[in-house]
Amino acid sequence: MYTFFSSMIVPDPEAFIEMSKSHPKEQLEEWGVIEQTHFHVIGENRVIIVNTYNALEEAQNHKAIIESSEVEAQMKQMGVQLPMDLWITEKA
Repeated sequence: MYTFFSSMIVPDPEAFIEMSKSHPKEQLEEWGVIEQTHFHVIGENRVIIVNTYNALEEAQNHKAIIESSEVEAQMKQMGVQLPMDLWITEKA
């Protein structure tokens, strides 16, 4: 199992989390996401999204999508401070 962490500073953490949760289940499945969890860091405008995958390739592909210039442009329009902190870990 692999976990992809996305950490970002956003203008309205609760609204950003709700927007992220609105991704259709089919879209998450297409990305290979088994489970998705959202965190709002208390006292900050930081949101952490944790996605779990069966395969490293699925996690890497999703990370590449998030790092694409198209998605970064969309994030910037939503007020997300770039760069975002993105990393993948393997469950030991």
